[in-house]
Amino acid sequence: MVHYRVPLFERMHCLCAELGIRLNIVYGQPSATDALRGDFAELSCGLRIRNRYWSVFGRELVWQRLPESIYAADMIILPQENRILSNYPMLLRRKAFAGALAFWGHGRNFQSENPSGFRERWKKATLNQVDWWFTYTNLSALTVKKNGVPEHSITVLNNSIDTRLFRNDLGAVTPEMLMDLRRQYAIDTSAPVGLYCGSLNGDKRLDVLVAASDRIRAAHPNFHLFVLGAGPGALYIAEAFRSRPGRHYVGETRGIKKAGYFKLAQVILNPGLVGLSIVDAFSAGLPLVTMEGSKHSPEIAYLHNEVNGLMTDDNVDAYADRVISLFHEHQKRVILSANASAAADHYSIENMAGNFVNGIAECLASRGKRPDTLSPIVSDEYVKSKAKFLPVVGAESR
Repeated sequence: MVHYRVPLFERMHCLCAELGIRLNIVYGQPSATDALRGDFAELSCGLRIRNRYWSVFGRELVWQRLPESIYAADMIILPQENRILSNYPMLLRRKAFAGALAFWGHGRNFQSENPSGFRERWKKATLNQVDWWFTYTNLSALTVKKNGVPEHSITVLNNSIDTRLFRNDLGAVTPEMLMDLRRQYAIDTSAPVGLYCGSLNGDKRLDVLVAASDRIRAAHPNFHLFVLGAGPGALYIAEAFRSRPGRHYVGETRGIKKAGYFKLAQVILNPGLVGLSIVDAFSAGLPLVTMEGSKHSPEIAYLHNEVNGLMTDDNVDAYADRVISLFHEHQKRVILSANASAAADHYSIENMAGNFVNGIAECLASRGKRPDTLSPIVSDEYVKSKAKFLPVVGAESR
């Protein structure tokens, strides 16, 4: 249970209750590797189990033991991940299961180094082994639809995070705080400012970010770039910026301090992989600039080129030149920023939870499971008895 999913599941739990659907949210402890990130949390309305993990040829596998009692649910939603071994017995027994079986996922690994390899072919082979699909974005929906999943069995969630605290922090940033930041970094009020905020790893193409910043700085001598985040590329960024004027590595930053850097910037520079960070950019009303050739996550579907952000050709010069010209185009930045802000209202945690619950209700209704015909509420003892064994998300009607 990563921390950013807690608001989603809490809201889904309430929405399902309003519809007469009992939602059991079950999660396990992180693996030793995942625990190092420190981003896991507890869910008060969920049931925690204990997963079993193995490492086989450098690949992590996980098992959740699923007893016969799990098949009493009217619907079971599983994450579509090759590594979850306990999914496969359920897929094999699908025809014997009276309820609906669903997947939640991407449909494919958007960051795969070998899209035609065995693991991707195996994932593709399981696409049609369920009754319903909950996809992260429209891009994921196109993936599963192209592989034969009927459109009427697909719910697009529009994956998001809870941005309410971030928006509150943005609203709490005062002009005095921004002036302090400008004085700290010797930034003139007319200076163009770019921002990168996210994990620092190879998929983010940090070398392109550094090279592009050199070109932008040459064209705009008062240009400043801030990098917020942590990861294996942090040392590379810190070393690269040490000898480059106007480039600042801040490190991992949260709360109102993070919001201050977003308020200072006019554009988000992210030439590499774009994922949920685009939601933060939209929340701050900032256009995001990225490149076509990067291994983007499904959330790249939220970026509409020249509308709420920019997508450039896959080379440093094209990327830098577009940013350089954007800093000259004040009216263009105003339009992009307004559209980014509007997109933030659409790609919200509230809308995602609503989409998820609507999909659950639609799937149950398609199988004749309406509030007056749904299974009776299971006893607390029954819930406790299968708490060790439920998959990650199980939807059980009442």
